[in-house]
Amino acid sequence: AGLFSAVSATFLGIMLPNLSPDPSDTTNALLMMIYHQLNNTAFPGQVSSLPSWDGPPWIIIWTQTLLYASLSTSLLAALGAVLGQKWLRDYADNTRGPREYRRTRRQIKVDGLETWHFEAVLRVIPALLQLSLLLFGTGLGAYLWAQQRTVAAVVVGTTSFGALFYIVASI
Repeated sequence: AGLFSAVSATFLGIMLPNLSPDPSDTTNALLMMIYHQLNNTAFPGQVSSLPSWDGPPWIIIWTQTLLYASLSTSLLAALGAVLGQKWLRDYADNTRGPREYRRTRRQIKVDGLETWHFEAVLRVIPALLQLSLLLFGTGLGAYLWAQQRTVAAVVVGTTSFGALFYIVASI
């Protein structure tokens, strides 16, 4: 889960600039305005103005949403795994004290594991990772579809095959 979270975060870091306007466009427009002011014959018939930005395209927002959901889901799975490991370590650590005290303490821990539905929590962790992979594949496929459809077809095909395989294997 941790390694997958790192991969997801890397992709998000690469795509994060797509959510804001490109500062070089504004810089280039300002340089053209300055140059035009210094030399009126430059860029004849062209009106210099600052570029307007209406926000990122919908595909970027949709893709980023899917990738952030994937990252959040994988981090939640990692948190569940760490908590599960800690609970099991606490349950197994029962070697000090008189026998009656250890028996009572172990029963309290068993009751706590049942109260917090420990077994169900452990079963959810792989499902969270699988959901995270599906969200990541879908988001990456959507992003690539807007960039280059041949490469996107490979990602979409692989993600679809994985999802179909999971569904068939789960039946």
